[in-house]
Amino acid sequence: SSRVDDAFLDQLNRKFGLHPCFERDKRQPFHFHIKHFAGFVDYSAVGFVETNRDKLLPNLLQLLNSSKLPLVREILQLQDFAENRQTLGAKCQTEVRKLVESVQQAHVHVIRCIKSNDAGVPGEFDSRRVLHQLEASGIFPILRIRSTGFSHREDFQSFWDRFRILVQLPPPPDFAVASVSAKDCCKLILDHV
Repeated sequence: SSRVDDAFLDQLNRKFGLHPCFERDKRQPFHFHIKHFAGFVDYSAVGFVETNRDKLLPNLLQLLNSSKLPLVREILQLQDFAENRQTLGAKCQTEVRKLVESVQQAHVHVIRCIKSNDAGVPGEFDSRRVLHQLEASGIFPILRIRSTGFSHREDFQSFWDRFRILVQLPPPPDFAVASVSAKDCCKLILDHV
């Protein structure tokens, strides 16, 4: 390990030392744990910073810069690239920020992946591990709600179209231009039943 690794661990401790999802390994001095939804994951700080720098080596940069091919210079934009090198961490932050922005604008559907065992061996099923992951993911409260009959959500327009026949109400209004909302019309049906 190096001073860079020590400094990285110290910085983690300062920022996250009291956080419930961060834990420093007392038996292995250069290890730390981060709690994910399915439990703690062990990380080693040895070489962590250096591995994630992802900078072009200076001699490679010189070689590319000395290329006589205009295409190489144009594609790499070496004049700007040498000054604006970005680390892997900064690239990840940018990509994660873009991802979060696009997810916030979308209708998100979640697929929950459950590991059947920690060894990644096919055909092996660790029931305690799977149960822990299901509990941590919050799937059981969802199943309870669905089992009580609330698994289907119908929009107001569909509800109106389907159930207005149960009561003697006028033909359905055009909700796009009507002064009354589809929700209010559905309440009329429920009040009459």
